[in-house]
Amino acid sequence: MGRAASPDAKEGYVPEADKCAFVDTLPGKTKARYVYRVAYADHAGNESGWSGVFGPVRTRGSERPPTPVIVEAYAGTPECRAAIDARREVVKALEEPGLTPEEIAALEGKLVEATAEVAAQEAAAAGRVTLRWTVGEGEGSGNGPVTFKVYRTEVEAEAGDPRAMNQVGMLTNLEPEYWTSGPDANGGGYYLVNSDGESGQMKSATATISLEQNQ
Repeated sequence: MGRAASPDAKEGYVPEADKCAFVDTLPGKTKARYVYRVAYADHAGNESGWSGVFGPVRTRGSERPPTPVIVEAYAGTPECRAAIDARREVVKALEEPGLTPEEIAALEGKLVEATAEVAAQEAAAAGRVTLRWTVGEGEGSGNGPVTFKVYRTEVEAEAGDPRAMNQVGMLTNLEPEYWTSGPDANGGGYYLVNSDGESGQMKSATATISLEQNQ
């Protein structure tokens, strides 16, 4: 914790009878939270004890968080997609020429397992929606961790305005890969992602995504 002179010491400053003031100047890149203590010093150099701690004080940093850009929206889950891809690979392997009976039997066993996994993942993915996004090219993380908030509405006129949309998800991750809804999305709607930086700055997604347009 540093020491600093107060405005009381500046030439021309007229203090109030029962108050003192100090205006702090913070660097452009801040950690966003500060605590303060106060001690009194007279012109003879005598100092009082320290006051109690005040704070933490939250500040708004100078750097905005990165702009999230939605790159994909689809009905289902990444796990369901992975199961379908795995089954497709087994089917492709069975189509290879020159397989021995033993190889065919082994692959058919894998196909049964892969088909069962697809069925299980499709059941788990029912009603769910997945979004993937990235951040704008050349943008950093602002003043620390970023919280991404996902908003949804079924009303086209409300799309693009987080105040009118419902917040349905939140991730804290500087490099998110995807977000998957609960089973109540029912396969449709308009989605928006906002980013909140640790500094309190907010920046909206550049576009609202309609799921029906991206299947």
